[in-house]
Amino acid sequence: MQPVVELFKEYLSVGDYAESTIDSKKRALKYWPYPELDVKAANLVHCEEYQKKLRQGDRVAKTVNLYVTHIRDFFNWAKRHKYVEDNPFDGLRDMTVVDRKMPSYRNDELVRMLNVAGQRWKVLICFGLMGLREGEALNLVWNDLHFDEEYALITPKKDTETTWAWRIKNRKMAYAPMPENIVMPDIVVPFHAAIKSLRSECPYLCVKPKYYEKQMALKKQGKMYFRKKLCPWGNFDRDFKALLKKACVSPKSFHDLRRTFAETMKAAGYDLKEIQTLMRHSSIETTARFYQNIEELKLVASVNGTFSTLCLKNV
Repeated sequence: MQPVVELFKEYLSVGDYAESTIDSKKRALKYWPYPELDVKAANLVHCEEYQKKLRQGDRVAKTVNLYVTHIRDFFNWAKRHKYVEDNPFDGLRDMTVVDRKMPSYRNDELVRMLNVAGQRWKVLICFGLMGLREGEALNLVWNDLHFDEEYALITPKKDTETTWAWRIKNRKMAYAPMPENIVMPDIVVPFHAAIKSLRSECPYLCVKPKYYEKQMALKKQGKMYFRKKLCPWGNFDRDFKALLKKACVSPKSFHDLRRTFAETMKAAGYDLKEIQTLMRHSSIETTARFYQNIEELKLVASVNGTFSTLCLKNV
């Protein structure tokens, strides 16, 4: 007998997966309702029950499909290695994903946020506006910054006496823009000066020293897991929401700054391939979704302009 849960551990151990992928796959397995089920006994009914259990929470269809894909991939691996003859997930249909519109930040919202933000949050917001993900910004160390050339180098980190191991999403080292000043309507942010004001003994410029100390203590105890490395800021989401509330900005995410970056680059005339490079998307289809959102907004604005001057005739 080979329980699914036990064989899944072997599946993860032999695969060359990024930490983020391993974390996601483990979360998918957590909802598998049959921990003692022999892998050979799994059938379509079990798969349907798994999908049903996932749908009972507040997860969107995209997340449900992702978790199902993780378990389906496991059974494909099991089939290739002769643990099972067929993949029971082959007969399961994915949920229909509703194309949600992706929010971004208006200029007036950014101005209010930057006006109420402390220096560390100001720097984080600016890195978000340069297209960095939350984990990328929080894992920048001082050696990653090149002020004269005006770029930050997004690099993986090794496990050392002062840093924790961290791998980049898609494993792509990349240059990120880091202009001396960020000029927007109604505000100019001295980006380099704001960064330099954070200089301290902590090697991570965007991590508060007290959080850094907690992280290193967890690291010594062997308790610094993937999510702690990805977000070494204890209550990042809570603190960011508090910043938005203080700035009178409707709830959005830090990641929406990255979408704002894509829209800014599109408006500046950069093409799809260039924006894919800047955003470090492994698939151009992902970048195209940003483009679609922007093009639809332009079309709506055009129609609004038409109706502001058009005299409608009775049909």
